[in-house]
Amino acid sequence: MTPPITPRQLLEQRAQLLAQPQASLQLDTSQTRLMLFARSGMRYALDTRFVLEVVAVSAHTTLPFTPPFTLGLTSARGELLPLYDLAALLGEPASEGTPRLMLLCGLQRPELALAVDEALDLVTSSELLSPPPGASALITGISAKGFTVIDGDELLSDPRLYIDSAQQENLP
Repeated sequence: MTPPITPRQLLEQRAQLLAQPQASLQLDTSQTRLMLFARSGMRYALDTRFVLEVVAVSAHTTLPFTPPFTLGLTSARGELLPLYDLAALLGEPASEGTPRLMLLCGLQRPELALAVDEALDLVTSSELLSPPPGASALITGISAKGFTVIDGDELLSDPRLYIDSAQQENLP
């Protein structure tokens, strides 16, 4: 098992990647509305097409034998939803304590909730993005304002966020 990466090491890796000359990517040919939020000291942006609502976290129940990015189950609008820590999902150090807010994410109905320390703003953006550092398919790029832009389609289809019934059959 590899030792956990320290916040300083993570920042040094990012600085080295960002210091290299890279081409820019266009976020979209049309203007895109982004929800800006913070988690674990990092700033993120997600296309509002994937954010159904921002609500307070009343409580969540931790689940045994889940990866560190799974905070547990929570209830929102009468539905049980898995609550995830996006920062931990991306390999960042996880936040301590209960998050204050969560983003209910999905296309038609809430499929999952993302823990949020602070909802920052809604912006309309058509800016150029720097290519993402590292190889995470969840990251579309880095905005000029320093927000890590998350790919909503990739987030909602990430197999790590869903239970595979075939795997459950193999459990003791």
